[in-house]
This record gives sequence, structure tokens and C-alpha cells, in this order.
Amino acid sequence: AALCKLLLLRRLLCHRNTALITRGIGMVYYNSGQFIVEAVTIIMAISIFWIASLCTGLRPAVGSVALLSPYLWIYSRQLWDNSFLIPLSALSVAAYLSFCARPAAWKLWAACMGMVTMVLTHLMSAAFVGPILAHALWFHRPYLRAHAGTVLSIAAVAGLLLWPYADFLRTTTALDVPVPEF
Repeated sequence: AALCKLLLLRRLLCHRNTALITRGIGMVYYNSGQFIVEAVTIIMAISIFWIASLCTGLRPAVGSVALLSPYLWIYSRQLWDNSFLIPLSALSVAAYLSFCARPAAWKLWAACMGMVTMVLTHLMSAAFVGPILAHALWFHRPYLRAHAGTVLSIAAVAGLLLWPYADFLRTTTALDVPVPEF
């Protein structure tokens, strides 16, 4: 309930001119960009509450204060690849921290697919993905060995998703990219 109230407050303060129709609990948006902005905010909210629930001395409702940040409002309104990395990294961190606390296959899937999505969004995320993978390989080696099938299936899906991007990076040089003439 607190999350819904915060999202409604955010909508009233930031998006006064957005036309929407509410029917029951669902919302139909006239503006597809607005849907993306709300999806980014909802992913951030879920990630913040997930991370807050992992901390023993912190109540998950305290995480809702972060949703009032003006920086979250500013960057969630920009439809730009780097601003998409914010909720994706928060979701990946939340899933990985939850995996570190109590290992489960679905948490590993969520963390890895979040990181794959980050790499597909922007190559800059390699600075985030590399250390997380190194930590997983170093500190969770027994779990990864015991669940080799899960690890191989995650690697196969990640490889299939990343193959077109990796092939583009491998075959394209700076001279191949067209430069607009002014």
C-alpha cells in the first residue's frame, strides 16, 4: 500500500499532464514513453524493497524513502540507455545479494539475466558485471559445481542472447561505422 501511495504521489508531482485511464487495478497509457518511465520506477521500487528486506536491521518500508529522490525522478524520465542501467543494476544487485544470503537457482537466474540485459543495454556495464561474476566464481564455487546443470543452462541462454552483440563487436571496426556529414 505504501508503494502504491508513493507511486501515485510521484505521478501527481512529476507527470501532471499524462493522460491515462484507470480500470480496476490496471492502467492503460496513451503515451508509451510514460509506460517505460513507470516500468523503470517499479523495477527500482522492487529492487529497493528486496535489498531492504535482506538487511536485518532495516525495515523494507524504509527503502521507500529512496523513491522520493529527485535524482530518481530526473533520470527515470530520460529515455536513455545509461538511465536504464540504474534499475537493471539495482535488480541484479538485489538478486545477487539474495543469492549470497540463501543460494537458490531462481536467484542466480534473475541476477544473471539482469546482468545480460545490462550488457545488451550498454557496454559500460562490463565494469559492474565483471566483478560480480568474479565474486560468484570465487566465493560460490561449491554451489556452482553442485548445480552445474543450472550454471550451464544460464551460460547457454546468456550466450545465445549475447551472440549477436558479440558478433557485431567482433566484426565492426571504427572505420566501418558511417559518419554523418554536416
